[in-house]
Amino acid sequence: MKHPDPIATGGLIVAGLVTPLHLTAEDRAFIEGELTWLFSAADHFLQIRRATFRPDQPIAAPIPGDAERVSTEADNRILLDRVKVQVKDWSASAGFKSMEEKLEVQLSMWEDEILTLLDGLANYLNYLNIQLDEETTLGEAGKFDPSLQNKIRQARLKAAQTVQELALLMRELYGIYVTSPEQLVELFSS
Repeated sequence: MKHPDPIATGGLIVAGLVTPLHLTAEDRAFIEGELTWLFSAADHFLQIRRATFRPDQPIAAPIPGDAERVSTEADNRILLDRVKVQVKDWSASAGFKSMEEKLEVQLSMWEDEILTLLDGLANYLNYLNIQLDEETTLGEAGKFDPSLQNKIRQARLKAAQTVQELALLMRELYGIYVTSPEQLVELFSS
């Protein structure tokens, strides 16, 4: 199964969630910078899993200035030592023979989670586009249709919540947390 490209998905998130908000240039740049880093991090991790990148290679996108560093070692590289600490206590009775085997299982689970989140985002964005097409078809009446506007808001909220899940996962992998997805969720929740 072909999964959505993380970088392209990030661009679609900006177009579908951020652009319609009519933010100031400064706020828009803040969110776009964080989302660029976030989707670059997801792509970076998937490239490591495909052996296109080495684990010691940094993400090309710079760490956003306002991002929270939850680890002093956070330097735009995957934090394999931190991941090893998380899996070191996994029981040998579970069938793991080595630290490398434990690490591979955890990294594989995170890869699957990232791909699942990207698939979910593609679905939410497709649904959002269907609703936006309906709004366009209805013209002015579509802008005032409460049911349709609720569907549009809900699609944006679900997409923002999924982006927030991705941000939490990247925090685990890279020790860097971008907060704009959380802010998007708050905005679409109200």
